[in-house]
Amino acid sequence: MDPKSFTVSEANTHIKNLLESDLFFQDVWITGDISNLKVYQLGGQIYFNLSDGHSQINCVIYASFLKNIPFNIENGLSVTIRGKLKAYQKRGTYNIQVAYMTQKGEGDLSKLLEALKQKLFKEGLFDPEKKKPIPTYPAHVGVITALDSAAMWDFVTLSNESAPHVSITIIPAVMQGIKCPGSVSEALDIAKKVKKFDTVCIIRGGGSAEDLSGFNDEHLIRKISAFPIPVLSAIGHEVDYTLTDFAVDLRCPTPSSLAHQLFDPFLNIKPLIQELIQKMDDTLSDRFEDQRDYVSTLITNATTQIDHHVHSIKQNLKIVMNRLHEANPLQKLAKGYSICSFPDSQKPVKNIAQLKPGSEVKIQLTDGSFLSTVSRIDKELI
Repeated sequence: MDPKSFTVSEANTHIKNLLESDLFFQDVWITGDISNLKVYQLGGQIYFNLSDGHSQINCVIYASFLKNIPFNIENGLSVTIRGKLKAYQKRGTYNIQVAYMTQKGEGDLSKLLEALKQKLFKEGLFDPEKKKPIPTYPAHVGVITALDSAAMWDFVTLSNESAPHVSITIIPAVMQGIKCPGSVSEALDIAKKVKKFDTVCIIRGGGSAEDLSGFNDEHLIRKISAFPIPVLSAIGHEVDYTLTDFAVDLRCPTPSSLAHQLFDPFLNIKPLIQELIQKMDDTLSDRFEDQRDYVSTLITNATTQIDHHVHSIKQNLKIVMNRLHEANPLQKLAKGYSICSFPDSQKPVKNIAQLKPGSEVKIQLTDGSFLSTVSRIDKELI
C-alpha cells in the first residue's frame, strides 16, 4: 500500500496547527541580539532577526506594541523579547510576534516568570486534559472586571445584543497594579460563594506588560486552576498572554471575542428554533385538518345512522299504531258488531244466561246506541 501523501498546503497547515496549539509557544521569552532590522513606515511595523550567534529566528513587532518598549530598537542590541509564535502556511515560514521587549540586564523578572511558568506547567496546572467544558448555552455568567470599564461595557453590550435573556453579574475587581492579584482572587471567592454561575469570566482591556503583571501571580494561578466551574479569560490584546491565560479553561483574545464565544451559539440556534416551531405549526395544522376530516366523517356516519334508526322507529311505531287501531273495540263496531250492556249497571252482557224475556239491554253501534227489550231467547247459535 502506498503511503498517504499530502499537498504542500496540507502539510504546512498541519505544521501551523501543531506549532500554534503548543502552549509553550503561545507566550515565550527569548534572549538574543537584534540584526537585519527593517522598519516599514507605512504600517509602522518592525521586522528583525534575533540571534544567539549560532541560530536566529525571525521576529516582527507591530506599531500598537511599540509604545510598550521604553527604548530605541537598534541592530546589535541585546534584548529579551516576549511574544507568541505564528506560522504562515503559504510561505512555510514562522516568526515571533513580539508584544514586549527588555534590554539585556533587565531580564531577571522575565527569567523568574519563565521559571514559574515551567514550574506550573510541570505540575499540570496548564494541562489541556484538565480543562473544564464550557457550557454551550449559559444561563448566568459572572464577570470579574473593573467597574464601568470599556471591557465591561463591550461585554455587556454584546451580551444584550446576542442573548438578552442571559443573566450577567459584574463582580468588581482591581485589574492592574499591586492590588490586582488579591482583588481578583477575592472576586473569585465571591463567585464561588454565590453558587449560581455557569461560568466566570475575567476580562480587561490591553495594557503594558507591567499593567498585566498581576495576572502572573502564582497564588491567583493556582486558585483559577482549582476553581470548581469553568473560568474564561480575555486579558489585554490578541498577542498579550499572562499565566492566567494558561490556567483558565478557555482564553479569548479580547473581551468582545469572549462575549462572542459565549453568546453566538444563541444566535446560531435561533434559526433552528424558528424552523422547529414552523415544523411544529405545520404538523399541528396537518393534524388539525386530519382530525377535522375524521370528525366530519364521524358526524356524517352518525347522522346517517340516526336517520336510519329514526326511520326504523317510525316504521315500527306505524306498525304498532296499526295494531292498536285494529285492536280498538270500536273498530269491530264499524264492521257490524255491537256491544250489549245493561243500561243501569253498564255491565256487558257476556252470555245468554244473563237475559230473560222482558230484560232491557243497551245496544252500542258504531254511530250511537239504542235500548232494546228482549222478547225471545234462543239458546241455539244461528
